Amino acid sequence: AKKKKKEKKTKKKKKKKKKKTKKKRKKSRGHRDSDSSSGSSSSDESDSEPEVDDVDERRDRVTWVRPHIRVRIASRKLAGGKLYARKAVVMDVVDRFRFTVLVDGDVVENVLQRHVETALPKPMGRVMVLRGAHKGETGVLLERSSAKQAAVVQLGEDLDVINVHFDDVAEHVVTG
Repeated sequence: AKKKKKEKKTKKKKKKKKKKTKKKRKKSRGHRDSDSSSGSSSSDESDSEPEVDDVDERRDRVTWVRPHIRVRIASRKLAGGKLYARKAVVMDVVDRFRFTVLVDGDVVENVLQRHVETALPKPMGRVMVLRGAHKGETGVLLERSSAKQAAVVQLGEDLDVINVHFDDVAEHVVTG
């Protein structure tokens, strides 16, 4: 029994050691990336850029953000809180962690997924499904229930009607 306890402790220590080395590698890679891209940024844009140390690889990986959707800024940390609760359109997903949004005509770069939440249109507005079996499909919002945090969407291609959670659908902004 003592031997098993000792083995478990050594395994835990090895896991901790691996996590520390991964963080060090991530930090060193991040600093290289930020040095190469910071040459043309102005002081106004640097307010909206998250620190390299702020990026948590697992938490900040872009999973549902896609171009041409409307999001709401949900973080007071972005741009010093100036953009809090304002709506924005995702212009481009730059890499696995960051994307660019357009807020009232101003471009904000290096936004993290944790800084935003989905925004829904009024009923009969265009939406895009962000997660699940119908990911990437567009349709029309038929109903929304704030109490249930659910939306009813009619898909555009096959006219199927599906129920989705608020977090799995966002307003689709058609650029013309």
